[in-house]
Amino acid sequence: MMTRIRRVNLHNLFAFQDLDLAFPDGTDVVALVGDNRCGKSSFMEAILFVLTGEVRHGKTDTIVRRGFKPTAKDPAFGELALDTDDGIATVKRGRAGPTLLLEVRLDGVVVA
Repeated sequence: MMTRIRRVNLHNLFAFQDLDLAFPDGTDVVALVGDNRCGKSSFMEAILFVLTGEVRHGKTDTIVRRGFKPTAKDPAFGELALDTDDGIATVKRGRAGPTLLLEVRLDGVVVA
């Protein structure tokens, strides 16, 4: 069984105001390269958070980009599109005010 990340969408999550990154078919290796403090670790932590709901420092308050106030209409979130054996799964997790959000879809149908 192989699962691949097809797309990463981050909105006011960790250090990212708006990031939408697609990985085309045939992408087997991705290298994150950049200077210190440019967001490589934050990018990986965002993926960890979206998939598991966990953060390195144990406090989900730290997921929201500094200075941003998430609301129900404009939440801070991360969304991953995953190519799985069962179809395209999307996992969206974030924060809207004090509320943590989670939505999981398989081929567009909400499953959690």
